[in-house]
Amino acid sequence: MSWTDGLSNNRPLALLGLGTFCAVLALAMLKVDGIFILGGLLALGVGVLLLSFPFACVPIYFIFLYTRPGDAFPFLAPLRLNALIVLAMAASFLLRVLVFRTTPVRKNLQIVVVVAFLGTIGISIFGSFYASATLEKFMDIVRVIIMVVLVTHIVDSMAKLRITVWSILLSLALLATINFGGWAMGLYIIDNGGSGGIVGGFLGDGNDFALAMNVMMPFAIAFVFIEKSKWLKLLAIYVILIYIAAIVATYSRGGLLGLVAVFGMMFVLYIARTREWGKGLMLIIVAAILGVIALSVFAPDSFQKRMGTITEFEEDESALGRLDAWEAGLRMLKDHPLFGVGAGAFPDAYGRKYMPPDAIEARWRAAHSLYVEISAELGFTGITLLMFLAFLIFRDARRVHRYGLMDPRVQRDNRIFADAIVSGLIGYLVSGAFLSVGYYPHIYILSVFSILALDLTREAAEAGAATESEEIYAR
Repeated sequence: MSWTDGLSNNRPLALLGLGTFCAVLALAMLKVDGIFILGGLLALGVGVLLLSFPFACVPIYFIFLYTRPGDAFPFLAPLRLNALIVLAMAASFLLRVLVFRTTPVRKNLQIVVVVAFLGTIGISIFGSFYASATLEKFMDIVRVIIMVVLVTHIVDSMAKLRITVWSILLSLALLATINFGGWAMGLYIIDNGGSGGIVGGFLGDGNDFALAMNVMMPFAIAFVFIEKSKWLKLLAIYVILIYIAAIVATYSRGGLLGLVAVFGMMFVLYIARTREWGKGLMLIIVAAILGVIALSVFAPDSFQKRMGTITEFEEDESALGRLDAWEAGLRMLKDHPLFGVGAGAFPDAYGRKYMPPDAIEARWRAAHSLYVEISAELGFTGITLLMFLAFLIFRDARRVHRYGLMDPRVQRDNRIFADAIVSGLIGYLVSGAFLSVGYYPHIYILSVFSILALDLTREAAEAGAATESEEIYAR
């Protein structure tokens, strides 16, 4: 039974509500400017539309999350567009799951781990070097949990999951096109010669922007094989190419290493899935040769010089600063092994107590590593939970293969999608080794993808098995 059927069964109540609304509207028209009435009616219409088609909220949410229209157009910031979308999703969730019970509650250990991670942040507030920053991180993860729960209950098919992924891919592709175009024309160039980041938040730094594209790159590669439309295949190819160009333009060394790791993992998983060892090895060699040639011919000297510092870190001030931060992070972990110095408090703890005596001058330094950041700020408890979440994402993605084998109709596409999840996770973990990204949404979005891919593949496989049993029985 849909929630609209539920409303039809309560027609008197619905009529009473409609009559009350009309009466309030009539009174408002006597006292309020007409423009506000029209605005209210428009908001009401959009709200009804989103409640009627709740999935529409999901791609809109991710588009707003990545493109951050409030940063580009400050007059939109007070509207808190993403918060409004989340409210619409929450209303739909309450109707579908709790009121009319048309959507089953999804149960997954990953959600439990994320909640435990939130609890760890909450406990770290009491010993935090910067309590207000820790509270801010706590609220960030609260929003993450809400997003995970809502999206996993609203997306109910692989087709909708692909649309959700496309909304992120195209949002980043738009930003990558703007970023790379600006860099190529000399508009977006920072001190090291790269393009830097774009918009704000978790994409505001060039390294962070490169990491976001590395996480989503495998899905563009997967869609080249999954999508049936040649136009969507071509669009996926464009996304891949513009991501590579934009990552190179950021001059992010961690981004380049993450890019290599993503493509390497996709090739390894391709070989494991198809057993075409010779073809896979040939593809790796050809891709490596083409990559080296392309970078040698097209990349400017400033890019090649910066990439050369990967192995010459003793002469690079940025790399030496990271070593200072990592040394301090290990001391923080030693002094606060259970719950750390407080989520988001690494810079304060570094400047106030843990800055090495011979450190390069930078009083309030970030951790510059996912692993050091979470270990220092949340102790062994936090880093264990985060790594356990990464393991569960990997495990659930690999379990998709098992259920895919049960039903050949869902085997190929869902297995390729699961490989993209694993490769995106590898991109996050490799690039994250050099970035403070422990509270960014990437790993939690991958968690959503793996939960949905596993549940939807299982449901399709079990439905296929049941249909096959019925056909055998009918014979």
